[in-house]
Amino acid sequence: MIDEKEKLTDYDHYAISRVDTVQNWRMDVLSHTHTIANDSIKSLILLNGGTIPALATLKSLSPAPEIQGLFAAVALFMLGLLFALFAQLSMHISLRMMGRHFDAVTSDFIDAYRAYRKGGDKSSNAKVFEERTDQSLLNEAKEKKWNQRARISTFLSLLSFIIGAFVAMYAFYPAAS
Repeated sequence: MIDEKEKLTDYDHYAISRVDTVQNWRMDVLSHTHTIANDSIKSLILLNGGTIPALATLKSLSPAPEIQGLFAAVALFMLGLLFALFAQLSMHISLRMMGRHFDAVTSDFIDAYRAYRKGGDKSSNAKVFEERTDQSLLNEAKEKKWNQRARISTFLSLLSFIIGAFVAMYAFYPAAS
């Protein structure tokens, strides 16, 4: 942040308070997003993981279940479980990258504000600020990539649960031949 030794005007205090307010809001949004994503993926883990023991319960409903169909259903549920776990990991990494992106945006604003406050040779301060690598853009690109992986994994987990459920039902109640 800005050094405590620097003399700050009312405008400076206002600008800093706005940055703090925005940063706090962003962290709240990030925290709530993380909670929602975490709970959603926990549901997928329960769906896929809980269905495997439930298949044993359904065995009593059918006199002769198709073993190959049951094996395929269990394999699909396990695959869905792996996709859900990868989605959980990807979402966690994505949200960490989003937090880093927010921090970089705030740091960029503060650095630009410092360059503005220094005065003197404003063009050289602005030039140094402009030439550095834009960390916030790099973090945003990484965050989007991990977010996309999480969404695809979540979709594949849900898809494998749905297909596994149909395969299991067919194993217990095969179509009349």
